[in-house]
Amino acid sequence: MDFEKFENVLYEAHTLCSEIPPKEKTFMEISGYPHLENVVSNIIVFYLNPNEEHDLNDIVLKSLLQVFKNKTNYDYNELDFSTISTFREYMTLKGNRIDIVLQSNEIVIGIENKIQAGVYNDLEDYATTLEKLNKRNLKILLSLKDETAIAEQAKFTNILYSEFFEILKNELKNYKNKKNKWYVYLIDFIKNMEGYKMEKYMESKIYNWVKNNKDGINDFLKIIEISKKSIQEKAREYSSLFEDKLSNQNKIKFWNGEDLSATCYAVFDIGCNLDVKLDIDGWKIGIFVWKKAHQLKIKEMLNQSGFSFDEENNHLWLFEYDYNCDTQIIVEKAEKIYKLLENIE
Repeated sequence: MDFEKFENVLYEAHTLCSEIPPKEKTFMEISGYPHLENVVSNIIVFYLNPNEEHDLNDIVLKSLLQVFKNKTNYDYNELDFSTISTFREYMTLKGNRIDIVLQSNEIVIGIENKIQAGVYNDLEDYATTLEKLNKRNLKILLSLKDETAIAEQAKFTNILYSEFFEILKNELKNYKNKKNKWYVYLIDFIKNMEGYKMEKYMESKIYNWVKNNKDGINDFLKIIEISKKSIQEKAREYSSLFEDKLSNQNKIKFWNGEDLSATCYAVFDIGCNLDVKLDIDGWKIGIFVWKKAHQLKIKEMLNQSGFSFDEENNHLWLFEYDYNCDTQIIVEKAEKIYKLLENIE
């Protein structure tokens, strides 16, 4: 097998992974409804209404209209938003539903919101409905990705979330009451939507890369499977040899890790395991303490017996060996620790 051909694939994969930005969890994500279109629309309509209790006045609405102005030269500054009412799922003339409608004495604003799904809506029906409500109307298709061509066919203006948020975040810099909970929720909402857009962008980029490199990736996965099998066979060999040396009925348990690793462990009633872990970097032998109350006692026992160890979370690692180390050596070292733990019991 020509292993050199995998070098470029691995390098490109590493480069691609380095482009994935660190992602901060948002409240919406924790709630389980991070990108559901109806949920997003409910949030948007709340903040677009200057008369709602969020105490942000018309910052959000004017930020959206500023994008509209940049694209159409429509001047919204003369409008009075004090009488505005908001509607969700507004019924059209044909029985369809517009996601958001804002209506005042002067103007009506219709917003079709698109997060995941494509634009399959009857925008011409939406347009006719809005024009019937008020000759002075603004028709907006708010979306994560560019839908300009579809929007223009029905005389809608496509506004991207990125365009909307760029202006909105700039306006929010001047907002004084940063402790206002509705301000905090809005910032969280913006982060949630921006993070989702980046996720979709990276998903698309990764998909295209995988598609273009599928042959090399499939060959690489075969190599990974061979490596997994080799690790598991070595670990099983250790397990079989070690069990032959046990003086009691304690059996070695086996756990296959997701990171090209296998761990063989024996459980002790004192609240710890004797762990022997094998991964692609080699062998590690130590004690996993799952009853923290006994950790000090186990450490004292190791110190008194002349063992040094490295702490890692709840592990006390005593020995490390190369991957190709003779399995019999691993058994001998594990047996020493096993006998010490037997004596504690």
